[in-house]
Amino acid sequence: MMTAARFQVAVLALCQALAMTTNTVLITTAALIGYALATDKALATLPLAVRQIATMATTIPASLLMQRLGRRNGFLVGTLIGIGGGGIAIYSLAIAHFWLFTLAMGCLGVANSFVSYYRFAAADVADDAWRSQAISWVIAGGVIAAVLGPWLATGSQDWFNSEISDGFLVVYYPHLLVAPAYQGQGIGHQIMTRLKQRYADMQMQMLVADGEAIAFYEKCGFTRAGQTQPMWIYDGDEH
Repeated sequence: MMTAARFQVAVLALCQALAMTTNTVLITTAALIGYALATDKALATLPLAVRQIATMATTIPASLLMQRLGRRNGFLVGTLIGIGGGGIAIYSLAIAHFWLFTLAMGCLGVANSFVSYYRFAAADVADDAWRSQAISWVIAGGVIAAVLGPWLATGSQDWFNSEISDGFLVVYYPHLLVAPAYQGQGIGHQIMTRLKQRYADMQMQMLVADGEAIAFYEKCGFTRAGQTQPMWIYDGDEH
C-alpha cells in the first residue's frame, strides 16, 4: 500500500511539474502571440487575461465537480479540457486567428483550475505519517517548472527555424512567408530584424528574392550579391 501511494504521489508531482511548466510558457508567450495575431494591438494581452479569469471562475466549480465525480474523474475532465484547448491553440496559430486563440486560452485556464487540487489528491492517498511530505513533493514539482518553463519559452524558438547556417560564416534564409491577411503589418520586417540580430556575427547573410519581394528585402538592408546569377531546376509555374 505504501509503495502504491508513493507511486501515485510521484505521478502527481510530475503532473504538477508539467502543468506549472505550461503555465510559465503561456505567461511568457501568450501576450506576444496575442500581439502578433490581433488586428488591434491593444487586445494583445486579452488571451492571457481570459486564461486567468477562466482559472479563477472555475476553481470552485472544479472542486464541486470532483466532490461529485471523485478526484480521478475530475482530473480526467480537466485533462480533456486542457487537451482540447491545446488543440484549438495549435489550430488557431496555424490559421492566425486571434479570437480562436483567445478561446483556447480560456480552455487552458479552465484546465488549470484543476491543477491546484493535485496536492489534495496527494493528501488523500498518503497516510498520516507521510501526508505532509507527500504534499511537499507535489508542490516541489513547481521547482522543475521554474527551470523547464523559461527554457522552453526561450529555447524552443529555434526548433522550427528554416534558415540554414554553417554556424560560423554564412547563413541562408530559404523562405519567409506571412499569411496574406497579416501582410503589411510589419510582421515580416520584425522577423527579418530578429534573424539579422541572431546572425549578426556571420560574415554573410544570404537569400533569394524575386518579384515584389525584392523591394521588401531591400528595405531590410539586403542588396544584390555582386554579379551573381540565380539558377535553378524548378517544377512550378508561379514565376
